[in-house]
Amino acid sequence: MNLKETISATARTLFMKCGVRGSSMDDISKELSVSKKTLYTEFEDKNSLVESVVTGELSRIDSVIDDILESGVNPVQQVFNISKAMIETRKQENPNFMHDLRKYHPSVFEKLMAHRDDRSYKIVVNNLRAGQEQGFYRLDFDVEIISHIYINTCYELFNPVEYPMGNKSVEELYKQHLIYHLRGILNTKGLKEFNKTIW
Repeated sequence: MNLKETISATARTLFMKCGVRGSSMDDISKELSVSKKTLYTEFEDKNSLVESVVTGELSRIDSVIDDILESGVNPVQQVFNISKAMIETRKQENPNFMHDLRKYHPSVFEKLMAHRDDRSYKIVVNNLRAGQEQGFYRLDFDVEIISHIYINTCYELFNPVEYPMGNKSVEELYKQHLIYHLRGILNTKGLKEFNKTIW
């Protein structure tokens, strides 16, 4: 890795552990044993570093999801596998990560939301349509409306201000959210397939 990539990777580790707000440029420079001046030769300010980390994280997640989409599994297993992948990602995140982005780095948060509104939405729409076409999902719901509901609740579920996790684990939150979603759209065939899944 070059210096820029090394800084971004180190910042990612600290952001995931301590949150974005809880990780200063001083903390990052100390972790790397370099001066803050060196950091600022690669990144104009903390916001640009945060953007680099988030962009890299989105790229990593996209790659994982692409592998799932290309695996050829049925729509029920597909959404299940994506949820498992997201559980592993969320486990690494500081609970305040999304909140910090929203409050202290709104421009980065807006780019994240734009990605959600584009790629994530399309993935869910395609999954719902495939599930209907392949006979796993009911036909009496509006694909676009359910897609928006599912995507929005996925993100808001991990907003510690709106939805305090308390003693609930990331895995339990995702499991309950997925069950809530699928129970509303599965038909008899789909339910049988879902009952085969193992967390």
